[in-house]
Amino acid sequence: MGKRNLITSVVLGAIVGGAVSLLKKETREYVKTEISLAKGQMGYVVQNPTQSIRKLQSTIIETAEKASSSLDGTLNAVDQVESTINDIRREDQKKLN
Repeated sequence: MGKRNLITSVVLGAIVGGAVSLLKKETREYVKTEISLAKGQMGYVVQNPTQSIRKLQSTIIETAEKASSSLDGTLNAVDQVESTINDIRREDQKKLN
């Protein structure tokens, strides 16, 4: 019951907030412009589905490659930190013995 009331309140708040924000003319113009751009993009996707899918696929592959590269760099940094910590431990052990 509480979860349902929360979701209902959030949705109603979003609707009221959106409606209030449209009271300003510049906001209405911005929304109109963005809707027009979205319509144009959707029209392109509908007319060229194969090309749109290829673009999406290449974007996903490029993003995955960048993420993989970043992950490799992060893993290398972690390895260096681990190596440094191990070196420090060895030096401390030598000093204790």
